Amino acid sequence: MPVPPGGHVTDDPTRTPVIIDTDPGVDDLLALWAAYGCDRLEVRAVTTSYGNVPGSMTRENALRALTRLGERSADTLLGRGAERPLVEPGADPIHDIHGTDGLGGAADLLPLPDRLPAPVPASTVHARVLESTDRPVTIIALGPLTNVAITLAARPDLRERIERIVMMGGGDGRGNTTAAAEFNLSCDPEAAERVFSDAVPVTMVGLDLTQSITFDESWLAELAASSQTGGLAARISRSYLAEQRARGRTGMALHDAVAVAALVRPELFSTRQVRVQVDHEHGAGRGATFLDPRDRPELDGRAVVTHVRAGDAPAVIGWVADSIAALG
Repeated sequence: MPVPPGGHVTDDPTRTPVIIDTDPGVDDLLALWAAYGCDRLEVRAVTTSYGNVPGSMTRENALRALTRLGERSADTLLGRGAERPLVEPGADPIHDIHGTDGLGGAADLLPLPDRLPAPVPASTVHARVLESTDRPVTIIALGPLTNVAITLAARPDLRERIERIVMMGGGDGRGNTTAAAEFNLSCDPEAAERVFSDAVPVTMVGLDLTQSITFDESWLAELAASSQTGGLAARISRSYLAEQRARGRTGMALHDAVAVAALVRPELFSTRQVRVQVDHEHGAGRGATFLDPRDRPELDGRAVVTHVRAGDAPAVIGWVADSIAALG
């Protein structure tokens, strides 16, 4: 689908303009639909990358998810993102969690895409949205930070048009890919370090928070009863939950949807200001994040990071369910 110059822009001051960069992924799907169901966000573009599954699959999953939304997503610009990290291979796709199709084996529940995969690079789409904006745009990054890093490097002149980057990744503690590293950042530590070394403000929603905000079968049942879209989301999520229960866990973390909630409902969370450095060396700590709350001159010029530390879990999962239900 050709990308029209500038794309779709409205003048509704009550809605925050966003670009969503994603690698669907079950939790990405929930986050994407929650963003579209929320009346406080205007999704101007969706760009995809490798991550939970290879890039060709994340593109199709995103297109299927948007096709299901019909007219709600008709004006959304689409971008084809990175197929690999900036420097060298990172974490492998996690088929054991997201299934071989990225959607728990349930991708066929969604309609086939009603448009061709976007041939336009993600960074080009990011630039077109930022060039045409009437207000600063927030980038919601739900996968590896490769696409965002490329945009910051390619178009530093557009930096001031980015309100902030809200990302799911990293954390203050243990990882889930290695003992030290969270999956999204371990996919491309060099890209993550590039983003944190920039001056654009970042909101980091990491594992230390997202692993505490989980859903169970009762939440899925309520979601399924809420609307047709809620029913689809619940069916797609069941294998995601079942895989975690097989590992002895009672619930499944929402992860990416928590990042969307942190943007839209900040009153549900507590935060602190830090600077972040990413280990991109070749050792046991590769991909780990180091959070420093101190005022250190040597960190000046790096992103001021709002570390989202804790949240009201029942209210957050309630907001996600209500937003998805609003899609009908």
